[in-house]
Amino acid sequence: MSRIEISMKHRLVVLSLCYCCMNWSAMANAKNVVPTERKQQVISNVDTSLEGTQKYVLRVTGTPFYMTNIQLRLDLLRYSEEWSMDLCEKLVAQVAADGFNTVSVPVHWYEVEPKKDRFDWTILDSYLKLVNKYGLKMEMLWFGANSGGHVQWLGRPNKNAVHLRTPDYVLYSPSPSSKETTSEFTIRRDMSDYTLDIADDRLRERETYVLKEVMNHIADWDAANEKKHPVIGVQINNEFIGMRTTFPNSLAISYLNGVAGAVKQSDYVVWTRANCVFWNVAGRIQENEAHRLSGEKTNLDFVGIDTYRHHFASDASFIASMRNNVPYVGKNFRMIMETNSGIPISAQMHLAALSGNAAFDYYSIEALYGRNGNKIVPLVGHLDDIRRMNKILQSDPVDLATKTHGYGLFVHNWEGVDGGTSTANSGISYSPIYPTSQGISILRSDTEVVLMSTGGGRFTLPVGMQVESASYGYFDKGNQWVGQGNVSLGQTELFDTASDKNPSVFVEAGTTVLLKCKGTLFPKPYQIVQAEFVSLSSDAVAEYDIQNIGFAGNGYVKLPSHEGAYITWEQLDGKEGGEHIIRIRYSLEDNRQASHILTVNGKSYRIKLEPTGGGTKYNYFSISVPLQKGKNNTIHLETTGNYYRPNRVVVPAPAGNIDEIQIL
Repeated sequence: MSRIEISMKHRLVVLSLCYCCMNWSAMANAKNVVPTERKQQVISNVDTSLEGTQKYVLRVTGTPFYMTNIQLRLDLLRYSEEWSMDLCEKLVAQVAADGFNTVSVPVHWYEVEPKKDRFDWTILDSYLKLVNKYGLKMEMLWFGANSGGHVQWLGRPNKNAVHLRTPDYVLYSPSPSSKETTSEFTIRRDMSDYTLDIADDRLRERETYVLKEVMNHIADWDAANEKKHPVIGVQINNEFIGMRTTFPNSLAISYLNGVAGAVKQSDYVVWTRANCVFWNVAGRIQENEAHRLSGEKTNLDFVGIDTYRHHFASDASFIASMRNNVPYVGKNFRMIMETNSGIPISAQMHLAALSGNAAFDYYSIEALYGRNGNKIVPLVGHLDDIRRMNKILQSDPVDLATKTHGYGLFVHNWEGVDGGTSTANSGISYSPIYPTSQGISILRSDTEVVLMSTGGGRFTLPVGMQVESASYGYFDKGNQWVGQGNVSLGQTELFDTASDKNPSVFVEAGTTVLLKCKGTLFPKPYQIVQAEFVSLSSDAVAEYDIQNIGFAGNGYVKLPSHEGAYITWEQLDGKEGGEHIIRIRYSLEDNRQASHILTVNGKSYRIKLEPTGGGTKYNYFSISVPLQKGKNNTIHLETTGNYYRPNRVVVPAPAGNIDEIQIL
């Protein structure tokens, strides 16, 4: 068969598919979109200020947003599996019913620009209408010039491939097996016949232009459809790599930043991200953070990882990796962007990620559900685990989005296999009724504590925590508690006294309990400054070792044993001056005190940090000192030499991990 004949046959398939897509117009109703006066609006952003939060925060219209997220491959279902739009809608409805609040959905270059300068919004609009209808948010996965190192097909190559993911002028191929590809741009044939050269500025400029048109259309559609802001983030391409050889990280990040600029310069501004495979995630993060600090800055908000079970020797090692497989670097928000949904431990993986202060996105809903005729049917036995997980995570999203493990919140039994009791820094302990049951305890405020359980378990409270009332329920979109029933302090089935006489509460599976306590349990500082971001001596090292997790921000500063190492906080606020309490938050794994000199505006104090019982056990050193009026105060912490001498042999002793300084 000639190339012309193949091409004609191929285009008939495409036209047939497009005709099917047009049948969705009753849902998409693209003609109702009326272009509005151009006005940029910021829908979402990554807040790295750490003002009032313990970690970097995703915000949607200014409010902290905790994603319960899953990828939804409507493209493969439509093209290769030939699902109808009605069936796709049933799957979206099931996603919402299962407690997910966000879907990650691929949108391909070809779908919005099937021919050069001819835009078609039918498919995109149908997605927007679906997520609006079911109260979901959408991260748009922009599949542009590079997906896994090359331009791939809309469907599976061996099952109704349909068309390349790009228009013909970007890359043309007559069939999945053909090497006769053509492009207006440069093809890197040393990599593959389907890999475009990202050093080609013309390609970058064109992709940037097209994506900006997409974002401006989303702004117009949103304005015409109740302004619910369905899209909250954009992934720039997919696993952006080379074939046979690699693109330099500097070139890859430069290209991704250029294309991400389309989002930041559009009328509809949202966060932007890039997903990486495990072997290049660290390098890409480092390069993007260098870009952020350069004169160019960055349009790419954060870089995360795609990680899967087959990369690990055991379930245990895979779950543990959820805590530390994305390094803490600069202003990078940490996120697991793809990971298995279809394996039995997937629900436990989410809380393991939370215990490592990482956001989490499943791949994909198609591993959980399939079709039987025109019905959606479950494929796995752990769906209830995921549903209970999502239920509790959505019951207090603001605290989950803003607080860190080991500080404002604590994930009990993060491994999901330990039936023993675990105790948070707050003194709250949790005993699960099943080894797979996980718990979360949250110090919500000075007088409020939140307790959650996935599979049921007992929380025991520390001595001195006086509970005045308890109820189960959830926090609404306004972050206000909606009580669904009281928990009486005298009811043994819900609230009673444990064997050690400490008060305790049994929390049912998939339940969230709010305790209102008497008095001020935890005094609130008016200024907090992280140690890792201030002036350090060369021998005071900013770290983020998972063995010392419990820190806020991006890590802590490990002080050496010898004298002369220092941390200096400047421009601290003394308000109106006078006496203030200074608190140093730290951990000290040794059983010996650590000696330091604390200098406040030139006046020095010899201080000793008490052992905390481990690197993950954080405590406070407090001292009352005079501060000057205004924001011109300086605090300097310096080591004095910490050693001990068994049998006259000099041995260095830990000097402490300094997390932050607080002013009250």
